[in-house]
Parts: sequence; structure tokens; C-alpha cells
Amino acid sequence: MYSSDHVVLSQVSLFEKRAVDNSIAIVFANKEYVSDGYVQNVVCSMKRLQLRNWVVVAVDRKAYSILVDVYGEHAVHFDEQFWGSQKRQSLRVDYHATPDYLHFVHLKTLFSYKLLLQTSLNVAVTDGDTFWQRNPFEFVPLGLSTNNFNDCDMWFSNDLAGMPIYNGSIRLQAGVVFAKNTLRTRMLYEMWVRLERHLYDSDANTNAAKEQPALQLALLTMNHHVAQANATLPHRTRSDELRVCLLPHRLFPAGKYLFRGSVAISDTFLADNDNTTENIYIVHASVSRKDEKSILMKKLGFWPLEEHCLEDRRERKSDFHHDNKDEE
Repeated sequence: MYSSDHVVLSQVSLFEKRAVDNSIAIVFANKEYVSDGYVQNVVCSMKRLQLRNWVVVAVDRKAYSILVDVYGEHAVHFDEQFWGSQKRQSLRVDYHATPDYLHFVHLKTLFSYKLLLQTSLNVAVTDGDTFWQRNPFEFVPLGLSTNNFNDCDMWFSNDLAGMPIYNGSIRLQAGVVFAKNTLRTRMLYEMWVRLERHLYDSDANTNAAKEQPALQLALLTMNHHVAQANATLPHRTRSDELRVCLLPHRLFPAGKYLFRGSVAISDTFLADNDNTTENIYIVHASVSRKDEKSILMKKLGFWPLEEHCLEDRRERKSDFHHDNKDEE
């Protein structure tokens, strides 16, 4: 179903040109994430770290028209209609996924899979509601040789780590993913894409079709080993064993572990980190409603856009409030 030529990525050479140490960071955007400034904010945080190995992938024409004007060849367009002809609508209705949201997250997984298939690049995928405070490539050894048989294939955050309910359980968080381009990584992504589509076909109205439930199921289909990042890994006994390493939640915090409601850093995080946020590599604001995220991030110093990258915020929300017939 998902052969390597089913979706042909254009501008593959652009990604190879932008890569550093054979690694590229990609940020996915639709018109809402651009309109609200999330995409420009995470890119601003990357630029402040003097990173140049990033590309923004727009999944609708309106987002692309803005981003290509702002970022030039750092922006590409990818909008294959895998979910059928859905009228464009808001990403969410309250806390429930809409068809447009499911389309958006599926394209993230599908594009990442195709990029891994059609290049030799290692890929870092980051959600639009993230903030890069320190260079994560200094922590995650994506650019190192893939010849080490016992290396990690992929790095994820554990959504449950640091939470009161945490008892050693693992729920991989798909908002920040580091993927070394190995056969095992590509096998996981292929199954991840298939299961997203299968879950949608089974029940289009359920949140089970979202990326993270499909990811957990895909992992269960593979022979795998999960360990803490930087742990000494046992020798692989099988060549198809996927090695997943968990990013330290104190350095890559997200959700309620980091945020207390919509106003402050959680006491748990502060207690674990000597009352400082200085050691954080990437923040993922996955805790609040979308319309509250920017307010929260601004309050806590995770929003450099207006102060440092105002030139990237040239568009206005009014640009997005026209008739959307071209998006239907």
C-alpha cells in the first residue's frame, strides 16, 4: 500500500543541502499554526541557536504561501489527500480531533517516513508548539555513524515520566522524535503509517486515529528494546530489534510535568531541577488548549518570536480569514 513511489517527495535535494552531519530537523505547519505564530516561534528558537539544518513543511497552500515568503528554501509544501476530500476546518473542536486534525498528523508521519525512505538523512521531528532552548543535537547523537550495531534507532520522550501516575510505564510522546535512518526505523514508520490509516478507516470519529495510539501499536508489532538515553545497551541478539531510547524528561519536558495549569512551571519540575529551567533542551507545550499555549509560553519565557524574530511575523491573522474555497 505504501510503496516507496506512492508519494514522491519533491525537492529532496533541498533537505540534503540543509542537513548538517547528515541530520535535518523538520517542523510541520498548517495555516492555524502559522496564523498563531507557533511555527515562527519554534523556528526563531532554532535560529537563535544558530542552527541551519531545519525545514518547515507546510501541509496546506495558505501556510506555504506565507512560509515560503518568510523562509524561502527552508519551506516546502506537502499536501497529499490521504484522508479523502475534507473541507478545511479548525484543528480541534474543544478537545476532540477533527478530520482536518487527523489529516494533519497523518501527513507528519507519512512525510517523515517518505523522507527516511528517499534519503539517507537522520530526521528530527518537532511539533509547532515546541521551543528549542539548547541545541538537542549536542545531546542526541543523530549525526554519528550508524555502524554501531547497538546504537539507539530512535529517541522519544516518555509522556508518563515525572507524572504522579508514573510507575515505570511508557507512553511514547510523538511531539518530539529523533530518528536515525536505519532499516528498523523505517520499518516502524511504515507500520505507524499503516496503523494510522487503519484506525481511521475503522472509526473516523474516534481519537484512536491520532498519531500516538498508532505509534504505541506499531511499537508492539516489532521486536524492540526500550532504554533510557545514554544507558549502556545490551548487545543486540537480533538484527531487526528496534532500539528506542527515552529522552530525559527533565531535559525534554512536556505536559503537566512541566506546566502547572496555564500560568506557571510545576512544583514537581522545579523540585527536580533545582528551581531552574536553564538545562532544558526542548519544551513541548502539550498541556493546554491550543488557544492558551502561546499565552502560557509567553508568560514563562518560551516565546522569543516578538523580541528576536519580528521579521518572521510579517503575516497577519487577517490573511487567514478570507473565504477558504480554495482549501476545500
